[in-house]
Amino acid sequence: MSEVIAEVAGVGGNITDLTTRLSGELYLLVAEIALPAGVDDAALASGIAAAAQRVGVTASLRPADTDEL
Repeated sequence: MSEVIAEVAGVGGNITDLTTRLSGELYLLVAEIALPAGVDDAALASGIAAAAQRVGVTASLRPADTDEL
């Protein structure tokens, strides 16, 4: 997982929330991240997917749902 997190850190991103849970036989980890303005989301998503593949997991980057107060 550290390779995936290194991709986020490499663009100046920060993990702001982290949750884990079991879904059947799958272990899911969901990380909420904050990214600086101007980050190329497509390039970061590609880097995350490649890093995940190197360590034998699957990872993706998706926008978070907006919280309305």
